[in-house]
Amino acid sequence: MKQYPQPVHAMDEVDKEINFMLESGIISKSTSPYASPITVVMKKDGAIRLCLDFRKLNKITIFDAEPIPTLDELLGKMKGAKFFTKCDLTKGYWQIQMHEDSKAYTALQTTQGLMEFNYMPFGLSTAACTFQRAMLDSLGKLPFVVSYFDDVLIFSNAIAQPLTELTKKSSPNKIVWTPECQESWDAIKKCLTSEPIFKVPDPSKPFVVQTDASNNAIAGTLLQQHEGTLHPCFYASRILKDREKNYAMIELEMLAIIFAPDKFSKYLLMKPFLTQTDHVPLSFLKENKTCPCRDNDDDDDDDDDDDDDDDDDDDDDDKKKKKKKKKKKKKKKKKKKKKKNNNNNNNNNNNNNNNNNNNNNNNSNKNNKSQQRK
Repeated sequence: MKQYPQPVHAMDEVDKEINFMLESGIISKSTSPYASPITVVMKKDGAIRLCLDFRKLNKITIFDAEPIPTLDELLGKMKGAKFFTKCDLTKGYWQIQMHEDSKAYTALQTTQGLMEFNYMPFGLSTAACTFQRAMLDSLGKLPFVVSYFDDVLIFSNAIAQPLTELTKKSSPNKIVWTPECQESWDAIKKCLTSEPIFKVPDPSKPFVVQTDASNNAIAGTLLQQHEGTLHPCFYASRILKDREKNYAMIELEMLAIIFAPDKFSKYLLMKPFLTQTDHVPLSFLKENKTCPCRDNDDDDDDDDDDDDDDDDDDDDDDKKKKKKKKKKKKKKKKKKKKKKNNNNNNNNNNNNNNNNNNNNNNNSNKNNKSQQRK
C-alpha cells in the first residue's frame, strides 16, 4: 500500500515518535517485502498517536479464538470486595516480543525508511487476544486480580499490609496533617459512604428487585442484603413508548415488574427472588379473575412506530370492514371485465356486419356490370 500523506504541522512530532521507537528498540530497520502505511491521530491533550493500517495483513491472518472476558464475568469474581486498586499498563502491547519469523509482516513505511516491529504493535487483528492470553498466563492464578487487556484490577476485603507500607515515603520526613487536609479527607469519606453504595452481586445470596413507574418511564433496581442493609447492584430503566402512555397506572406498574426481571435475568434465572413495588392495587390482581389481558410488547424495540393496541372487538370490526372493502373491489373488477368483454363482442359483431355489407355491395356491382355487357 502507498504511504498516506501526513499533515505538515505534525511531521516533527512523527519524526520524534519514530526516533523514540528506534532508540527504545521497539522498531528497527527492515528489508521486508511487506509495508503498511501509517496515519496520524491527534489526542485530546494535543499529542499525536501513530496508527498503522494493517487491513491487508489482517485479511490473511489466521483468526485467534482466545475468549475475551465480559463485564459480568469480571464482576462475578469480585463479589464481596471492598477495596480496589486499578493499574493501567503503559504501552501494554509493547511488552510482547514478536517472533523472529513474524517481524517482516509488520513492516511500516516512515519518512526515515522502511521499519519493522520487534514488539507487538497496535492494530493487528490477533493483538488483543495475544495480550489477553499473556495476562492470563501471568495473573490468571491470582484469586484477587482480574485483567481486561492492559487494565488490571486488584481487589480485597481489607487493605493489605504491603499496600499500606507502599503508601509511606522512604525518607524520614514526616507528613504534616493540616486542618485543610482533614476537611478534604472527611469530604471524600462522605462521598464514598453516602447512599446509594453499589455492591458487586453475589450469586450465592438472594436477590431483591424493586420496581417503579411514572407517566414517562419505568425502572427497576437489583439489590442484595449486605450487613443487614439493601445495597443496589444494578439499575435499569427506559422511557415509555407512545402506545404505553395510554396505559393506566396499574398497568404501568405491572409493566415495570415485567421489565426489570427481564433486564436482570442473568442473575435471576433458575433462582427464587423477591419483587417489591409501592403500588398497593397490584396486590388485588390475584383475586380478580376477570381482568383482561394486554399483550406485552416490551421487548419489541423495533415496533415503536406501530399503531396503538386496540381491544379485541375493535380488531374484529376492523377485519370485517376490510373484508367488505375487498369484496366490493372484486365486484367492481368483475363488472369492468364484463363491460370490456361485451364491448369487444359488440365491436366484433359490427365488424362482421360491415364485412357482410361490403360483400353484398361487391356482388351487386358485379351483377350490374354483367347486365350492362349483355
